[in-house]
Amino acid sequence: MCALCTTRGNCSHIDFLKPMGSNFNKTNHEGYGFCLFQPFDEDYLNHLDPPVKHMSFHAYLRKLTDNIMFENHTIADRFLDFWRKTGSQRMGYLYGRYTEHTDIPLGIRAEVAAIYEPPQSATQNSLELLEDPKAAAVDEIAAKLGLCKVGWIFTDLLSEDTRIGTVHYTRNQDSFYLSAEECITAGYFQNQHSNPCRLSRDGSFGSKFVTVVATGGPDNQVHFEGYQVSNQCMALVRDECLLPCKDAPELGYAKESSPEQYVPDVFYKDFHSLATYLSQCSSVSFLDIVSDFHLLLFLVTNEVMPLRDSIGLLLDAVKTSNEQLAQTWKKSEQWATIEQLCSTEGGQPSSSLGYEAMGGPAVPASSAAMWSCLHCTFMNQPGTEHCEICSLPRS
Repeated sequence: MCALCTTRGNCSHIDFLKPMGSNFNKTNHEGYGFCLFQPFDEDYLNHLDPPVKHMSFHAYLRKLTDNIMFENHTIADRFLDFWRKTGSQRMGYLYGRYTEHTDIPLGIRAEVAAIYEPPQSATQNSLELLEDPKAAAVDEIAAKLGLCKVGWIFTDLLSEDTRIGTVHYTRNQDSFYLSAEECITAGYFQNQHSNPCRLSRDGSFGSKFVTVVATGGPDNQVHFEGYQVSNQCMALVRDECLLPCKDAPELGYAKESSPEQYVPDVFYKDFHSLATYLSQCSSVSFLDIVSDFHLLLFLVTNEVMPLRDSIGLLLDAVKTSNEQLAQTWKKSEQWATIEQLCSTEGGQPSSSLGYEAMGGPAVPASSAAMWSCLHCTFMNQPGTEHCEICSLPRS
């Protein structure tokens, strides 16, 4: 039985985090490990009303890690010794290997064999990493042992009663599980250790790198909780868009645009924002541009020219990933008016967008555009009829 499983409530960082608390009370995994959030729990699905045969793999197929296991309890105990002796927090890198987690379909387990604690300056309430002259040697030795860096771990412990060894329970659904700064740090590490993917446009997709927090649990004992941030958070961190709030650790925000960096609005507040967005997409196909939920919402609800009654063909094009339909709607009077409104706001007219803008002839989407799987949302390379991730047909 897993020694560290706990039942989780709703996570306050659900958009960024994949919480790794178990969604069931008992497990039969071997070793000193803890369960991650499972997208596939047959008993849970069968007891729904009505029963569900299969649960959507939308979040699961980002190919994150599903379970973390320490090879033995002394690995974690030695890591906690620093806090026990000094009261200061501690950070370390997890070295181990990724193996198959057979309890769930396509499961991945991170097996931790060692924790390396790099040079750091720590107090009871803070932690700062210092330059590590031994970093290369550590990775070299680990590689020769068949190990790689699979994650990082840090403590957030505050002693409650030293006589009986209890700690305060501070991270919960009423506060936070990871602070915004910790989410950003997790995203930074995950970007450094991304999954290679030959079908991804940038050569990588997602990450299996994990974040483990040693903190107080509901029973006031030390618990180890695992997390990963989503691909969306990784991208925001990579592009340096996120900042933590100083007075509310559970909150973060997207920084404002500056002359040195453009940070797009999440919502299209006006035609100036839309014009700016379109000007950033000069090398993207029209279908990819309009396959944005917030853009479609703006086209339907804007006060200047709402397109609720004339956007049906475009929605069909997005639904079926049909570039030809999208191009047909692009020639409509309504889109011409949108372009005119955008041009008056100082943006680049979107009529220059598409394959022609890249110097080549227009090519049907079926042979030239990446397509999103209708089942798991993975972006597949052109010319394929089955999804590289879930193997389901394109249509």
